[in-house]
Formats: sequence, structure tokens, C-alpha cells
Amino acid sequence: MSDIKHTPSNTLAFLVTICIFFFWGFAASGNALLIPVLKERFSLSQFASQLVEMSFYLAYFVGSLCYFLISYKWPRVLERAGEKRVMGTGLLLSALGTYCLIVAAGSSSYFYLLASLFTIAIGFALQQIIANPLLARMGAQADGTHRLIAAGAINSLGNTIGPLVLSFFLFGKFATANSHVSISSLRPMFAGIIALYIIFAILFCLVRLPEVVGRRASTMRGMGALRFPQLVFGMVAIFCYVGCEVAMQSNLPALVANPRIMGLSAQQAIPYFSLFGGSLMIGRWTGAIYSFNFSRNVRLFMFLFIPVMAFGLILLVNLLVGADHTVITDYFPFVFLPALMLLVSRKDPFRILLYAGLISLLLITGSWLTTGKVSMYCIIATACFTSLMWPCIFMLAINGLGEYTQQGSSLLIMMILGGAVVPAFQGFLSDLPFIDIHASFVLPFVCLIYISGYAVWQYRKVRSIGI
Repeated sequence: MSDIKHTPSNTLAFLVTICIFFFWGFAASGNALLIPVLKERFSLSQFASQLVEMSFYLAYFVGSLCYFLISYKWPRVLERAGEKRVMGTGLLLSALGTYCLIVAAGSSSYFYLLASLFTIAIGFALQQIIANPLLARMGAQADGTHRLIAAGAINSLGNTIGPLVLSFFLFGKFATANSHVSISSLRPMFAGIIALYIIFAILFCLVRLPEVVGRRASTMRGMGALRFPQLVFGMVAIFCYVGCEVAMQSNLPALVANPRIMGLSAQQAIPYFSLFGGSLMIGRWTGAIYSFNFSRNVRLFMFLFIPVMAFGLILLVNLLVGADHTVITDYFPFVFLPALMLLVSRKDPFRILLYAGLISLLLITGSWLTTGKVSMYCIIATACFTSLMWPCIFMLAINGLGEYTQQGSSLLIMMILGGAVVPAFQGFLSDLPFIDIHASFVLPFVCLIYISGYAVWQYRKVRSIGI
């Protein structure tokens, strides 16, 4: 891989880039809350309601496919455009899609809402193609995985806050059980988001990015990235990871509404939805500890302190927006699980990915064997571990790609298509008369089996990691 010229401005570029990660988490978690609201408004089946996720994550595939085809046929176009213009274009496309949501909020067309979400996610696809490899080269290559985990921590903060902010605009102060729900009430929030997209598009164009000395990353010859088996199998792993995580989050409202689990409406279950995003945050914040050069004793202290601080933030945010934060306080023992797993993994991406997959499989099994709140918490707790999978898979998949790294990145982002396919298929399964919503979680279970297998294959293929 090309040598990187480090500059002091890397810090500013890093801060601007990871803030963009916040947008992705906020929007993705907001979809989970929109699903039950739109399901009720348009009288949708569980499968039809999952078209929200399908349209959103299908856009990642379309956007990444367009980028890949341009890189294959006209690589000089991307080279002349540069990272800044591609990222700026992505942010402005997301702003356009959000504006369409403002218009669609007063419409009675479900298709118009889906098209607006599709446009937002097209922008996200371009942003992610640039942001992930950019973070990977903002410092020592060996710490690339943990920089992505740190950025993911910001992403999951958005994932935690998203349902709470949306619910505040949709339901007001949560206290009224029969409050009127109107998508139009989200318009002020959408206007603020548009302003942020435009501001960060300007900021990204102004910051100095780390230079690549030697062959430019955007200069590619043909479809060379597909020659690397770690990338090809990694593409399937990304498909399974995104599909698994999105399916569990977007089908969580239906699971919580199941009488055998909690029997709660979407409005009553807001704290649990935020807890799923909060669990993503707990996992990523805890994983980000390895990004810092702490002494052994300080690191052990941080592994205790960070999960508690993250959980305290979840409770605080629920309290500030008027949600009943007391109903999730008994989740506290779960917050230490990722810290224990990370200590055992010893900073090894192979082990982190494998252990996270195996523990998630055990948690889903535990959910099937129990009912009520424990069963629901087992599903929510999987987020503590799936949250650590993306950076591990991404870095293992692009390791050794050299000049094809950016092309490989576009192929990996393309596989976010899993977020469109797996949730919709799980919704289809749950609509079948002989399979309920609880049993339909077998689909994420199968995805996790593949991810665990990918970790084992990578470990056997590469005994020592050089990223």
C-alpha cells in the first residue's frame, strides 16, 4: 500500500469525518421508529413496512455500483473529482433527499416517502466510500480498525439519539398514550438536518486531507479488486453483518409488541428502541479504548468506566426528552459484556470478530429459550457485539489491496444491500402463519454463522495481521 504523508491537519480532518458518521447512525435508527408509524398510517403488512429499510439500503447498493462502474470504465473521472468533491456531492444529495422528505411529509404517497429515503441513502453511499478508507489511512495502519471503531462510536451516538429525537417530534412528551401521530411534525427537524449536511459539505471541502505519496488511490486498472479472496468473502460478510443488524433493529418494534415478549406499542417502547442504539454505542465506545495508548491499569479502569458512562448517557438522554428511563435500568449488567470480550480478544481483529459472532449467536439462542423482558434484552444485547463487526470485516477485507483499496471500498459499501434484503425477508417470514416474529430471528442467526466462519477463515489464512 502507498506510503502516507502525515500532517497535523489529520486531527481536524478526522473530527470532521467522524461527525459525518453521526448522520448515518441518526438516520438508520430513525427508520426503525418510522416503520411502526408508517405501518399504522398506511395499514401495511410487516413485509411492506420493511420496504422502508429496503429502499434505504438498496440505495447503498445502487450508489456504490455506480461508483464502481465509473471506477472501472472511467477511473480518471474520479481521480479528477477527488475525495472532497465526491464527499460533498454525497452530503448535498442527502440534503436533497431530506428536503424531499419535508415535501413527502404532507403527502399520502408511501412511494414518495420511500423515494426520499432512497435519495438520502444514495448520498450516504458516496460518503461511506470516501470516509472509511480515509479513516484507515489517518495514522498508523495497524490502528486502522480501532479508528473505525472510534468513528463507529459517534455513529452509534446518533443511533441512540435518533429514536428519541424523532419520538419527541412525533409524540411530544410521551405521556399521552393516544397522541396524534403526524409525519408533518418532523419538518422542523428535517430543516435542521439539511442545514447540517450543507455545513459539513463546506467544512469537508475546507479541511486538508492526508496525502498519499506514490500511486493515487483512485487510479485503478479494470476490476482488479475482485482478484482478492479476502475482499470477495468480506463482501458477503458485510452483506450478512448489515442485514443482521438492520433486521434486528427494524423488527424490534414488532418483537416488543408481541404479547409473549412485552406487548407494548411503538410509543410505549421508545426507551427500548433507544437502548438498541445505545448498545451499539456501548460496544463501540468500549472498543475505541484500544485506540488510545493507555497503560494496562488505566485500560482496565476504562473498560469499567466507559460502559457505565455510556449507559448513564442513555438514561440521561431518555430522561431529558421525557421518556421513562427507569424501565431500562435493569439492563445494566449487560453493559459489561463487550468489555469482557474485548479483554479476552487482546486487540486482535480476528478474535474480536469471531467472539462477537459467537456471543451474538448465544444471545439469540437465549432469546428463543426465554420470554418477556429477558428475551427482549438478549436481542438488544447483540448490538453490543455486532457494533464491533464492521471495522473488523472492513479492515480485514481491504488488507493488501494496494491501489485497489478504494475500488474494494466501493464494493464493500455496495454490500450494505444486506440491509435492504435481510430485514424485508425477515418481515416476510414473520408474516407466514407458521412462523411468528420471534422465530423469524433465525435469519440474523444464519448471518452470524457466516460472519463467524469468515473470521475463522481469515485467521487460518493470515496468522499475523499487518494492518
